[in-house]
Amino acid sequence: MVVGPTLPLPGNVVQEAVRFDATCETAPVDFWPAVRLPDGLAAAAPKRRREFLAGRTCAARALARLGLGPCEVAIDADRAPVWPAGVVGSITHSAGFAAAAVGLAAQLAGLGIDAEPIAAPSLVASVAKLILAAGEPAAPPPGMDLETYVTLVFSAKESLFKCVYPQVREPFFFEHARVTLAAVPGEFQAVLLKRFARPPELQSPIRGRYGVAHGEVHTAVALPRPAAPRAGAWSPP
Repeated sequence: MVVGPTLPLPGNVVQEAVRFDATCETAPVDFWPAVRLPDGLAAAAPKRRREFLAGRTCAARALARLGLGPCEVAIDADRAPVWPAGVVGSITHSAGFAAAAVGLAAQLAGLGIDAEPIAAPSLVASVAKLILAAGEPAAPPPGMDLETYVTLVFSAKESLFKCVYPQVREPFFFEHARVTLAAVPGEFQAVLLKRFARPPELQSPIRGRYGVAHGEVHTAVALPRPAAPRAGAWSPP
């Protein structure tokens, strides 16, 4: 079940999403009994446990649709999801919404999704100061309010991080990427401003997609894996 917006990712990406009550402190945290709660979250707040269960449930459903049997998406030491061998994926949750997207590593070099509630007007200035890189537009494009724009840039960089980090395994921050909205509605472009010891597989600028619905901004980045050279193909010396 996908609970919008469904971003126009490549056809080889499987998406699942769910909405749930994130405010009811008395609701059981095990209403997705097929997903195991890690020991490290046993003492977490009910809201955090519900978010984890919702995100992992979406991941399990997406993996099943990808053709994989029941499998657990564990947490790595750096808190990133541990996907089954041969799979790339991403999980997000935000104020009663959770989603996951997965694809085959043979087809995708990276995948990142993110959902964020649109920032309150009182927070826009502080968020903008935190996330905007040098040379990044500080004003929204025509037809978009400042709150949505700032949230979109924030979310786009979160999706970019989730997509690229598994390849480089190096931390990078908001100032290490520049995001601009493309002329095509629903698209953005991102450029990484940091050099990595293990460069990721990508073409620059990196293309992403976004949507706005239910008071949220949703973003996604899917990096196709570069095609292998054909046997016997000529390449310049």
